[in-house]
Amino acid sequence: MKLEQNLNGWKDLTTRLLWGETGAPVVITRGVSEDRLPQAGTMTLTLDNSDGELTPERSASSYYPYVTRFREIRFSEFLNGVWQLRFWGYVDSESLAWGNSVGTDCRVNVTAIDAISMLGRRPLRSVAVETTVERSPIAYYPLTDPESASAADQSGTGQPALKVKQWGTGGEVAWQSGVILPTDSGGGIVFTPASDNGVYLASDVGIDLPTFWCASFIASPAAKDGYLFQIGTDSYSLGVWYDTSAKTMSAIETKLDSSGDPIDYVLSTSGTWSGPKFDTLTVTPTTVKLGSSGTTGTRHSSTTMLDSIVAVGGAFAVESGRARMYSGEIKHLGLWVSLAVTAGLDVDQMTGPAEMFTLSDAIGKLATWSGMPAIGAVTQGSDRDVDLLRTEGSTAADLIGQYMQGTLSRISGARDGQIRVTSFDYLPAAVVAPSGVIDPSVQWDRDLEGDVSEASTTWPDGSTYSAKSSADGQAREIPGVVPDSGGRSVVDWTVNTSAAPPRVPYAPFDLMTITAANAHQLALLDFGDLLQVPGLPVQLPSTTQSGIVDGSVETIGADVWSISLPTSYDPRDRMLIVGDATRGKVSAGYLAAPLGPVVDDTNSTWHAGNEITHTHLNSTAWNGPQIQAGASSITPVANTVTSLAVTFPTAFSAAPIVVLTIGAGSDGDEIQEVSVASVSTTGFTIWIYRTTTTVTSVQWLAVN
Repeated sequence: MKLEQNLNGWKDLTTRLLWGETGAPVVITRGVSEDRLPQAGTMTLTLDNSDGELTPERSASSYYPYVTRFREIRFSEFLNGVWQLRFWGYVDSESLAWGNSVGTDCRVNVTAIDAISMLGRRPLRSVAVETTVERSPIAYYPLTDPESASAADQSGTGQPALKVKQWGTGGEVAWQSGVILPTDSGGGIVFTPASDNGVYLASDVGIDLPTFWCASFIASPAAKDGYLFQIGTDSYSLGVWYDTSAKTMSAIETKLDSSGDPIDYVLSTSGTWSGPKFDTLTVTPTTVKLGSSGTTGTRHSSTTMLDSIVAVGGAFAVESGRARMYSGEIKHLGLWVSLAVTAGLDVDQMTGPAEMFTLSDAIGKLATWSGMPAIGAVTQGSDRDVDLLRTEGSTAADLIGQYMQGTLSRISGARDGQIRVTSFDYLPAAVVAPSGVIDPSVQWDRDLEGDVSEASTTWPDGSTYSAKSSADGQAREIPGVVPDSGGRSVVDWTVNTSAAPPRVPYAPFDLMTITAANAHQLALLDFGDLLQVPGLPVQLPSTTQSGIVDGSVETIGADVWSISLPTSYDPRDRMLIVGDATRGKVSAGYLAAPLGPVVDDTNSTWHAGNEITHTHLNSTAWNGPQIQAGASSITPVANTVTSLAVTFPTAFSAAPIVVLTIGAGSDGDEIQEVSVASVSTTGFTIWIYRTTTTVTSVQWLAVN
């Protein structure tokens, strides 16, 4: 075996291990907890420190100054002819103790924690904030703060807060009152001026901007002209201004004329605006451009904007006659070194990063946001699709627990320092333990998790379905596979026809008294693996028990090597998973049983991939209309009838009725005609006549 710590490089400390009479054995605990949440993995051990080399903050140590909290530590064993990691984590505590009265025998008692513990140390901010800060902005104001006297900078660069200011009299500002995005826990700031007086936000000190910079923002303007924001000084500034009559944004440069009065230059103007909408303002030494405008304006001054004040909801330097105060919502104002840094930021802020919709990628993203970018997820079985979770106020470990319960996976810290995910469809070959090696005096218990007589689910239309068995037991509702989203309910439930047999909650093995091959095989078991224990007492219903490993407690000492494996009853032959495609409808072809549930006392089964119809559920077929909807983008040829073929995701039994609508933001004057033709059970054709080549979004609804 081998013990290493990262002390400015990996150092082998195996010879310092004390695990005889002078110390304690190495104990490694990891896996999932009894309440089906990731368990914080730990490793405890004792090291010889008589030379003081492992004393924190001791400058005479050759390892100084690297004996710090949360340095990496790993423990390996030579199993099956190769080095196998048994624990990779971080030193959490290292208390000193002495074995004699003269102080020559010093040892350090080390407790190390794994990745799950590290991911539970810092609450996260919202998805929008975390994904923005990850890109390293110059300054970043989410503007989703609770009511306060100022809006905080979240960039981590120490930029000044934006404080509440008053221009004239009247007006008000409402915190967290705008549109709540899926990536946020609250809305943005909504400004309501009184005529052109009102409340706005501004920094008291300036920010030094580089020669090339960019601003990004999300805005939902109301019916009033005014500045969303302005950045600069009284003598020179750049800002974004909303024109309510044209429903456009404009990039405006303001500088002093020869008389010392502010004069405005409109340099770039957007297309029609409908919020909430994301946009960017890009500034070079000579040009200014709104990202949505397609046009670039030439600056009237190439000055580098040092010591620039940031104002939001109003402006501090305005040409006479131009409206100053903004009405509406603005949020997620970021300042950047270049436009390139903001690529994809609109999607990340508005709907969430793509990584947050697949389980393994989501775990990696949460780890990065927690300051642990080296931690990723290793998946056994299928990688699951997940819904976007709200992250604000929760730790990554909390959220991983939600993923675990919502996907029926087992998730916890892996032996290699990563996060291990075993999906519900992970079915490795069972490891068979040596027969009769478990002490019969160990506690045997009835498995209450398996003792379920009734399970029920409620569809979105309010109807319910209950599955029952004739055996005594309890009825219960079981949580969904993924959180309810968009009116779709995805529910899983288990029905057992009788009480599960008694089993041993922990399977303890003395690895020193069995063959090396068997010992290595058992030692390499991990949570989610299958363990089969033969040779059990004849008084049990079966002399062979199978279970899913939930974790391990391994003890390694001078004269001990043992492993205790917590196991769970495997319910997967009695599990029904209602797939996302159901939309809550019980009808033919919409349900699938991945591993085949036992549904009645005759033990009839369905197998993976077989169709489960309403007749199997003692229900009736769905007699309502079949509905599908979608959106398509078409690039027309100007002044020419242009077509686009659309295929239904699922074929209809008969040709449906199809209705089209034009997406928001399209200029109705340019679109002369939109129609549908060639409707069949598998698709239809969109025809459009438009005077321009602008990409056009067309929403469709098909009803049969």
